[in-house]
Amino acid sequence: MDMDMLIRFFMWCTAINALVLAAGTVMFLVLRDHIFRIHSRLFSLNPESFVSLWYLLLGIYKILIAVFCLIPWLVLLIIR
Repeated sequence: MDMDMLIRFFMWCTAINALVLAAGTVMFLVLRDHIFRIHSRLFSLNPESFVSLWYLLLGIYKILIAVFCLIPWLVLLIIR
């Protein structure tokens, strides 16, 4: 695997994960009540804890994208 392939891999990995993050955010904004009804049947959640958990998960996912996709891509671009 050469440097250019790694750069393309991390670029696409970052782009796809950013789209998944954006889709999750849009789904939360548009379908919040429906998603809450489904999850409140599975788990005993109140609306406040549901919103807090959703923001927490989106925040953790954003950090993971940065650490494992975006930063390696930028480092490879710099050292190329």
